[in-house]
Amino acid sequence: MTSQNSRIVKYHKRNGHGSVALSGICDIFEAGDMKEVFAKAIADDSVSQLSVDCKLLTRIDTSALQLLSSLKRSAELSGKAFAMVNKSEQIQKYLETVGVTL
Repeated sequence: MTSQNSRIVKYHKRNGHGSVALSGICDIFEAGDMKEVFAKAIADDSVSQLSVDCKLLTRIDTSALQLLSSLKRSAELSGKAFAMVNKSEQIQKYLETVGVTL
């Protein structure tokens, strides 16, 4: 298993599955780290599935939401299955309020 870590976003892979774990508050201040890790996850040809684990995510803003939407689109275009998992009720409600399905 290998990983790429920052304070808020971490990437792990195992057995053909890549997982990006988000924690805390993901906002414009974390967008650079998120973009860098997301790009590495998409470029990783050893994974066919990519998930975003939101178990420790407490809040996101529109910049993070744009990056997540871009990650989903890029994963699908590169032939990777995509899922956003362990969304809290608060995160799910935010996604529904802004009309985004991830």
